[in-house]
Amino acid sequence: MSARKIWHLLYPCLTDKDWLIEQLRSGKSRRALAREIGCDDKTLREALQLHGIHYPHAYLHNPALREFEKKLK
Repeated sequence: MSARKIWHLLYPCLTDKDWLIEQLRSGKSRRALAREIGCDDKTLREALQLHGIHYPHAYLHNPALREFEKKLK
């Protein structure tokens, strides 16, 4: 059984690329998202790779995070 089929059974949200992107854009860290789903960080990382989503996606596409970072400097 492929990883994708196992994820679909255990963690159906990992098969939804749009949902994953939305969660990352909301500013959640990969570790926090994995905790929320109930899976291991490695499992989430593999799902992101399978969908072709690179983790900095959350930072690069979230202007609120960039503005917050500027305020910290």
